[in-house]
Amino acid sequence: MRAERDALADRLRRSEARVKVLFDHSPVPVSVVSVADGRYTYVNRAYCEFYGRPAEYYLGTDPYQVWVEVTLPEEFEAERALFQRIADGEIEHYTIEKCFRLPNDQRAHGELTLTVTRDAQGRMHELVSVTRDLRSLRATQDAQRSLEEQLRRSQKLEVVGRMAGGVAHDFNNRLLIVMGYADMLRSELSEPRLLEMVEQITISAERSAELTKQLLAFSRRQRLSPKSVDVGETLSRMRRMLESLLSEKVELAVELGAAERLFCDPGQLEQVVLNLAINARDAMPSGGRLTLATRDVPPGAPELPAELARTHCVALDVSDTGAGIAAHVLPHIFEPFFTTKPLGLGTGLGLSTVEGIVRQSGGYVSVATREGAGTTVTAAFPVSDAALDLAPAPIELDLEARSGRLGTVLICDDDDAVRKLLADVLAIGSYRVLSACDGQQARALASGAAKIDLLVTDIVMPRTSGTELAAELRAMHPDALVLFVSGCVDPDALSSIQGEEFLAKPFLPAALLKRVREIIDARVSPSESGYHVPRSKPSS
Repeated sequence: MRAERDALADRLRRSEARVKVLFDHSPVPVSVVSVADGRYTYVNRAYCEFYGRPAEYYLGTDPYQVWVEVTLPEEFEAERALFQRIADGEIEHYTIEKCFRLPNDQRAHGELTLTVTRDAQGRMHELVSVTRDLRSLRATQDAQRSLEEQLRRSQKLEVVGRMAGGVAHDFNNRLLIVMGYADMLRSELSEPRLLEMVEQITISAERSAELTKQLLAFSRRQRLSPKSVDVGETLSRMRRMLESLLSEKVELAVELGAAERLFCDPGQLEQVVLNLAINARDAMPSGGRLTLATRDVPPGAPELPAELARTHCVALDVSDTGAGIAAHVLPHIFEPFFTTKPLGLGTGLGLSTVEGIVRQSGGYVSVATREGAGTTVTAAFPVSDAALDLAPAPIELDLEARSGRLGTVLICDDDDAVRKLLADVLAIGSYRVLSACDGQQARALASGAAKIDLLVTDIVMPRTSGTELAAELRAMHPDALVLFVSGCVDPDALSSIQGEEFLAKPFLPAALLKRVREIIDARVSPSESGYHVPRSKPSS
């Protein structure tokens, strides 16, 4: 009988030892509290690592003291009520997700399960706690939510961008007609009252054209002409204009700390500076300080996003001393048409346009803000590669001295009103004009013409595209030049004309005449003059 008891005791000791080894090496924090003594009797290694104190701190310590230390005050009552239900015998365990206070003012999210064990008489014997560390899970969930939000935003921008691109082509055609005929009408009028009316039409159309450009900018569907740009020179040149936009209560400071040049579209860089400056001004209705600062961001800098980790950038920091951006507003500031300004005082395209321009230029945008302490918006562009700046500088042409060189221009556009406007403008410029509504008609006119000096064509047209028509015309008239004019913003269509002459709709008649005259007048053999107009560098 004694031998059986000894054997049973030995098995029990081995079982307890086995359980202790399992708990000691478990990655899950576990503790045991004796109800009779009101003290910790066991904590494993994972428990000490999670809660941040050695085992000696807990063993023999009042668990209530530890509970008060690790529990946020706002969670006291809810958890105390659960423990009371265990003490009253209503439940045997509970699980609660909570934020634990740890040493050095650290925080950790976890899931606490508290279970009671009872003796043979049914009295509470021990309280066993198991803590599940949710920090990595929370980080994963936060990352997943962030990716989902980025995906939703990207999809939203894609939808709006496609809509903007589709509208822009037709809208630009309509604006071209309004601006073109208004400009031609101005030259026919002399009465001041009528001239003022025409001027207002032109101003309204130009503002509408700017709105279209902003729509295309945030959707990243505009055509860029990047080149090496000195950001310091740009800011210095814009300073007087910026000061005129600011109220007397706003102080403007420019701090140039970047030695490198940017590779971007100069006009779009100015648009970024202007939008950010206006946004900062509006954030300081009672006055303050607006700072434009530049600095180098070398490859590997912590602030660089992962996709640009090896890129050398120049950052433009636009800082204000305004009220900062509220936490609930911050996630939406780059959304198109989102604005906190009163109705009629903002389009909601300022920051979305900035982000679109910068990202299309290969850079990144970030925001640092604190309520009551101002905001800094950073727009960073890639540094200019010297190899990209080796194209020969264009030689200025004396256009006035050579304006007598006229020629035959073939126009092809499927929009009747646009085609008529182009023909009227070129006729005023004393060019012989052939006008076609599609590729088939253009081919017929070209085959019957002795010479075609220039083809002016839209890009996107039914049946035969502008690029296809250009190739066919060059086969028939090898010396013919081509100028694409379009309000098209489809990236694939625009990529098909890289290296070609291009004039974006809408434009004024003078701009068309100037470009046509430049192209035709510049076509002089090297033996005659040596003048040439280099093809524009394709946008990246």
